[in-house]
Amino acid sequence: MTYLCGSINGCNDSEAKDWRVSAASLLGDVIDPMRNDYRGKEKGNESLIIAQDIKDIVSCQQVLANVSRPSWGTAMEIFFAHSIGIPVFAFGQSSSPWVVHHVSHLDRCLEVSIERILCKQ
Repeated sequence: MTYLCGSINGCNDSEAKDWRVSAASLLGDVIDPMRNDYRGKEKGNESLIIAQDIKDIVSCQQVLANVSRPSWGTAMEIFFAHSIGIPVFAFGQSSSPWVVHHVSHLDRCLEVSIERILCKQ
């Protein structure tokens, strides 16, 4: 199972969902945090959001992270997955040393990251 990590807060539906739909169609067994869309309802739900994300990440064999857009949540999820030994496959144009250090692979596009995940299985 793959956790789909990437910007949600501040994104429109297309930005938050389109790449996740593509990934799910190619990978099949994914956990998409957009199933609980808290955009605009984060205040007061912080603990619930974090607890669910942590539970989801722990239940997965890997994380697929969209690092095309800076995001606090994405960065925290990448760090958390890395810290517990879950491989992180990332795609996007990030050159952040923090991202580069904490991901297993950083590719330019979604399709290459998905191919890496599929070859690993």
